[in-house]
Amino acid sequence: MLHTVAHVYNLTGRHEGALHLCEDGLGLARDLGVRVATADWLGITGDPYYGLGRYHEAAESLRSALPIYRDHFMHRHHALCLLKMGYAYQAVGDYQAAIPHLDESLGIFDKLQLGHFAERARGALDAWLSAHLNAYLRDDDEYRAITRETIIRGLAGTITWTPDAITVRLEQPGAPRIRARVPGLGLSAGRVFDARRALTRSAGRPGHP
Repeated sequence: MLHTVAHVYNLTGRHEGALHLCEDGLGLARDLGVRVATADWLGITGDPYYGLGRYHEAAESLRSALPIYRDHFMHRHHALCLLKMGYAYQAVGDYQAAIPHLDESLGIFDKLQLGHFAERARGALDAWLSAHLNAYLRDDDEYRAITRETIIRGLAGTITWTPDAITVRLEQPGAPRIRARVPGLGLSAGRVFDARRALTRSAGRPGHP
C-alpha cells in the first residue's frame, strides 16, 4: 500500500511526501530484516530524491539496492536501478559515472528481452553520443563538417564504441572513418548505433521512468 501511495505522490510532484513515506517503509523493512523489501524501498526512494534534484542521494540509495538484487538474481530490478543511476548521474553532467551504468542496464534489458526499458537506456546513451559527436563534428575542420552533413542526409552508416574510442563508419566503398578518443568511460566493446539517428536526435536530458 505504501509503495502505491509513494508512487502516486512521485507522479503528481509531491516528492517531499513521497520521500517521507519511503523513509518510513525503508525503516520498517530494515527493522524486520527483510532484505528484498529493503532493496525495493531503497530503489523507490531514488525517485523522490531525483524529483527533488538531490541526484547524488538518489544514486546512492539505488546503489545500496544493487547487491541485494544481485544476491537474489532479480535481474530486472537490478537493471532498473542501474538505469535510474545513469539518469541521476546524467542529470548532474557526470557522464564518467552515467555511461557505464546505462550501458550495463541496456545489456541486461536486451538479454531479458525487455524492449521498452532497453529503449529507455538506448535513448539515454544516444543522447550522450549525439551531444559528443555533434560537438566533435562541428568545428573548423571542413572534413568533419562534410561527414556530419553526409550522415544527416541519410547515407547509411554506423557508430561503434569501445572502452576508449568512438568510430563513425560510412557504408560506401572507400569511406573514411572518424575516431574520437573518449578515455575511461568503460563502455561495452562492440556496441553499434545508427549514425544518422545518433546525430539527429535531441541531446536533451532523457525522461525519467
